[in-house]
Amino acid sequence: MTFQLPWGGGYTSWGYTSASRTIEGLTGVVYMPNKGYCEAARTNDLYDLTKRPPWAGSPVAPCQPLRISLGGPYWAFALDSLPGGFGFAFSMRETCETFRQGFTGLTTPLGSACAPVSIRLLDAPVD
Repeated sequence: MTFQLPWGGGYTSWGYTSASRTIEGLTGVVYMPNKGYCEAARTNDLYDLTKRPPWAGSPVAPCQPLRISLGGPYWAFALDSLPGGFGFAFSMRETCETFRQGFTGLTTPLGSACAPVSIRLLDAPVD
């Protein structure tokens, strides 16, 4: 399946970033349609970090509004099994593909192929 932006084009979403402590230059972005979903997902990820050894965890930034558009330095895929607007993006294509494959058997259908996107963190909150 081809990656498509929800709502038909560049859109404002909510998400949080995480920069790898072990792979230089690797950044991930989890994005979703609103702040409530973002806070819930981030809380879950923070809890999961407490179960990992310190070297395995990556710092998780606060939720913030962001804008996603096609074309750019990140590689993203959308989760088709959830309502529109949920997905992941990574600064490295290989990581996007590996992470996407990790959803095999967990979601049906698996989701879109990884595609290049731009992600701009917005300064002013957008509700």
